[in-house]
Amino acid sequence: MKYLIISLLLCCACSTPPHRENFLLHAKNDWKEDELRGKPRKVVENEYENGKWTSILTCEYNEMGFLTRKDRIRIQSSGNIDTSLCRYEYDTINGIKTINESYDGYKQTPNQFWYNTKGLLIRDTSFERSNRYRYDAQNRLVEEIFSSSGKDVRRTVYDYYPDGKVKKGEYDLGGEGKKSESITTDSTEIHLSFHKGDTIAKVFYQKDKFGNIIFSTNDIAWGCLTRADYIKYYYNANNELVKEEYVSSFGSPKIIIHDNHNDKAGNWLTKEYDEKKLIRTITYWE
Repeated sequence: MKYLIISLLLCCACSTPPHRENFLLHAKNDWKEDELRGKPRKVVENEYENGKWTSILTCEYNEMGFLTRKDRIRIQSSGNIDTSLCRYEYDTINGIKTINESYDGYKQTPNQFWYNTKGLLIRDTSFERSNRYRYDAQNRLVEEIFSSSGKDVRRTVYDYYPDGKVKKGEYDLGGEGKKSESITTDSTEIHLSFHKGDTIAKVFYQKDKFGNIIFSTNDIAWGCLTRADYIKYYYNANNELVKEEYVSSFGSPKIIIHDNHNDKAGNWLTKEYDEKKLIRTITYWE
């Protein structure tokens, strides 16, 4: 009996799964995704257009910078009110993030995200759609497979070059071939869209030494539709966007002024541009 108990204990010990490190320690948090400085706990953003309130966005973060709540209430031009409520759950043992959403009171199918021990996203699902991600030895994303109703429909591949250039190609797996291609360097980005082998759109970005986009062009040629637009961007000494100049083949030139006021952490509290005004209140963990 004594040997039986020892054997059972050894069996249980061997079958116990190894301890898994919290994937949140390595994953990119939502403070970075939302371009927030410091350690915000709650951000409330009200939007006004032509002096009238149009929406409120409320975001709450845990102490590690990951979202726990994201709610938006918006008034449509028709006068109807739309509500979007999101709650975030983290299974740090199995590396799973779950987003429970509801729109206008109707619960949606939860969105789930699976991460490896390095904090890299390897799979996500949403209703009947899913994505799979593959990385190289340097933890760089090299492939994405998009599936719908259990069938792979799109493949995206990434190529990395010694000079820092990154090439991205998106392919339809249903027979249409390449759908888009982009080439990114430290100073430029080029995005091409294709339809049955023909280039139908080209977007070009030029960046400064800080990575800010300072100039962009958008050329479209599809059937009888042809247009060309360009935008110039201007920044202040804090790398904050302060002005945009739009020129389009359709319509008159347009200038948008950004008037931002920040708090001590460097996060903006008021932002005005075009006919809109955004006002934020931010509370911090520290």
